[in-house]
Amino acid sequence: MTGLVVLGILLAYIAIAVGIASLVKGAWRALVIAVFVLIPTWDIIPGKVALAHYCEKEGGIRIYRSVDGVEGFLSLGGGVYEEYFKLYGYKYVEIAKPVRDPRAGHSVSTEYIRATLGDDGKVKNEKIDRPLSRYAYKEAPRIGEGRMDFGLVRNIDSILDLQTNEIMATRTEIYSRGNWLQRYVSPILGSGGYCERDRSEYKKFYVGTIRPI
Repeated sequence: MTGLVVLGILLAYIAIAVGIASLVKGAWRALVIAVFVLIPTWDIIPGKVALAHYCEKEGGIRIYRSVDGVEGFLSLGGGVYEEYFKLYGYKYVEIAKPVRDPRAGHSVSTEYIRATLGDDGKVKNEKIDRPLSRYAYKEAPRIGEGRMDFGLVRNIDSILDLQTNEIMATRTEIYSRGNWLQRYVSPILGSGGYCERDRSEYKKFYVGTIRPI
């Protein structure tokens, strides 16, 4: 239903533009057409230029310090995937999960889970009292965080040394939510694109920083 409403508005807008343009002549007609074209599209090109700039300057992986012989890590805000064990080589991944008050909705405590790979090749979880990991992966908030001009969003994941509070590595993801019209009717008209990604980016991020045994 929403898509039909948006389509109707766009068709009405085009009809109005054609109607007004047909009433004027010469250079004024070209000006009217230009105005009607620019109203929904004026920020597309600046947005693409800004995305390319930030992708080149800030996007991707930055590793500041690496360590060897790491058996596992603590995941703050992230999940657990079989790739951590089968492709990356970790023995365990610990997870910090917020426990929320069912009535108030806010977090009241944290529970910890340790995930390992079972003999059947599947991930198995067990509750633990506290994590043992020195190193942690911190996932950037994904909703309403890191917003920039021209509809760009910057999310920064990091790997931390919990003993020293040092940021050992960052993975910066920058993407465009689209121009103002795309953002207004999101997700009907799509988005504005992402920085180019390396398929093995996540593996390089983890294994290049906290190197498994």
